[in-house]
Amino acid sequence: MSSLDSLLAALKGISESTRLRIVSVLVNGELTVSELTSVLEQSQPRVSRHLKLLSDAGVIERHQEGSWVFYRLADHPLVDMVRRCIPRDDRQIQQDLARLEALHSDHRERAARYFRQVAGQWDRIRGRGRSERDVESRIVELLGDRAFRRHVDLGTGTGRMLQLLAARTRAGLGIDNSRDMLAVARVNLAQERYVHCQARHGDIRHPDVDDGSSDLVTVHHVLHYLDTPGEVIQQAARILEPGGLLIVVDYAPHADERLREESAHRRLGFEADEVALLMRDAGLACGEIESFGGRDDDDMGVFIWTATRPAGERNAIVH
Repeated sequence: MSSLDSLLAALKGISESTRLRIVSVLVNGELTVSELTSVLEQSQPRVSRHLKLLSDAGVIERHQEGSWVFYRLADHPLVDMVRRCIPRDDRQIQQDLARLEALHSDHRERAARYFRQVAGQWDRIRGRGRSERDVESRIVELLGDRAFRRHVDLGTGTGRMLQLLAARTRAGLGIDNSRDMLAVARVNLAQERYVHCQARHGDIRHPDVDDGSSDLVTVHHVLHYLDTPGEVIQQAARILEPGGLLIVVDYAPHADERLREESAHRRLGFEADEVALLMRDAGLACGEIESFGGRDDDDMGVFIWTATRPAGERNAIVH
């Protein structure tokens, strides 16, 4: 298909009110069909038909993950233009976005309930794969001989990353929105060797941390709980100073559907290039991606992604 044909197909695909509403909702992150039917208040067959038309037109992409199918906006120049032109003051759009926020709030509350239940056992649960010790050793190795001025751990949980890297950092700050997790973190950090580390309540999608104020940011087993993992990567990029290092750890794709209901997992792992793309979109330079575990059904695979903020890069993240 020529570039002109591609543009014409996209224009035709998007030129209908429900399909335009779908695009305006997906600007905020990927969703399943059932979630879109809830946000748009339309029947599933109708929404599915519109999704197929948008997909055929190259406006959205379909991503199969276990028994769930997610839809997200494609990398298409028309999508960028429509994103800028969406009338945010339109009543219908505002109602859709309000229902979307209610959906996201429900997801966050489910995760919060789970964290309240498991806070005391979190370090054991987090290391579901037998390779967790290898992962931690590799994280330390990735720091090389470098000493860091300030380490920010987004979604710190029980503060394990602050503990692990405390000897290499002058100051450590862990942010989490679960007060139960933070209570455990503060107990874990109540030792003289961690006196320079603190745990603070906050929203990792909008952390109260100054731009370019950290030379080390970690996001350890957090992304799979989020509706919009790219938001946290963007915030990590905002916090990093030029030359700063970002380390992300999360599960490789797996098929354990029980984790959606039992453990509030939003995603069943990530492809290696998926998180790398989120990093590049945030203006970061990706390093080598390393994999651990995944040898059998009882050992979930894990990826480590690293990225740096290029020296001299102007921070353009919008709060």
